[in-house]
Amino acid sequence: MSSVHRERSASPFNPKVLADCAQGIRRMHIAGLTKFTSAIEGIKINSINLEKRDDRLMWVKRRLLGSGVIALFANLFFLLARARLHLWIDLRKWQSWEVGCLRLLYGQTLEVFSEGRRTVCVEMVPGKSLREWVTESPFAIQAIRAAGKELRRDHGLWSSDLGDYWSHGDPHLENLLYDLESDQARLIDFELIHDKSMSAIKRHADDLIVFLQELMGCVST
Repeated sequence: MSSVHRERSASPFNPKVLADCAQGIRRMHIAGLTKFTSAIEGIKINSINLEKRDDRLMWVKRRLLGSGVIALFANLFFLLARARLHLWIDLRKWQSWEVGCLRLLYGQTLEVFSEGRRTVCVEMVPGKSLREWVTESPFAIQAIRAAGKELRRDHGLWSSDLGDYWSHGDPHLENLLYDLESDQARLIDFELIHDKSMSAIKRHADDLIVFLQELMGCVST
């Protein structure tokens, strides 16, 4: 995946965008997409292990046998729910997207590469999940602020694959890691991708809905 950094240009106010976002929020509540994507995480279409590569510890993410069937049924659900996102079924495309996203977001600061037909290796990322910070730490506000800044930064990066500004597709709290020492949050786990026919503002609104719904769920429990 190649990338180009571009400056955002101010766009005129469009009431239709707000209507579309409101419709998206209603759809999310009705279809329960946040819970469904979390259920996909629970099913575990990947195995993730800490292994050595050239004397370096790396997270090794492998697509499990049979994961394509799970992804197929998940995509069918998304289609019926009129959710414009999907799981990668083609393993080569998944590897390319996963590696490309990490390189786009973090450049040379993070080593990442594909391995074989169904594996992606990623350098260990410091920190722990935002869910842990929110539920167990006095630094919750600091972690949430860093996560918001990171989402805003990432949404300003140009994706050649999407032909528009980048979006995550599933930025729930387990997919955001926060490191207190550097005061930096990082996004991980790029299983889902938005339909490239969606505008950037709609994709970004979807990301924020997922993030805020999970955050409110943690705070209310």
